Amino acid sequence: GDAGFSNAPTDVTLSEIALLRARVAKLSEGVFKSRIVVSVRADSSARLGKVSVSVDDNVLYTSSSTASFSDGTEVLKKAVAPGGHAITVESEWTDPNNERVRGVQKSRYLVEVGQDEEFSATFRLTGESSLGKSSEGSFDLRSRLIAERKRNEKK
Repeated sequence: GDAGFSNAPTDVTLSEIALLRARVAKLSEGVFKSRIVVSVRADSSARLGKVSVSVDDNVLYTSSSTASFSDGTEVLKKAVAPGGHAITVESEWTDPNNERVRGVQKSRYLVEVGQDEEFSATFRLTGESSLGKSSEGSFDLRSRLIAERKRNEKK
């Protein structure tokens, strides 16, 4: 038999989960005045691929592989409960001279968001690569967090 498992389509369940997440986000906006704002800026000779941002282990933003972050793009603004939160940024990189030279960098930062505060996190991603040009070279990926706090004036 089917051991009691439903054969309901998976996309129905996924759409229900998405609907619940949207409701929780809407409730959070009304309840919490504290916010996390995340921006990404990339400077590199290596080609930046997909970038994802998570807050408290929930992926809240994923870019396309062709997104450009040269201007410091705001990717996330989220109401959160005051207290400790984990912000994670994961980036994929490729050497522009050799597609087989790749790197994935994942950085996790633990931050404290105060009551009625806006915590701004700007991630500066850099990737330099000369490995694809010859048999010698280097591949250097870095993530730097620039953080600011300010009082949130939202009533």
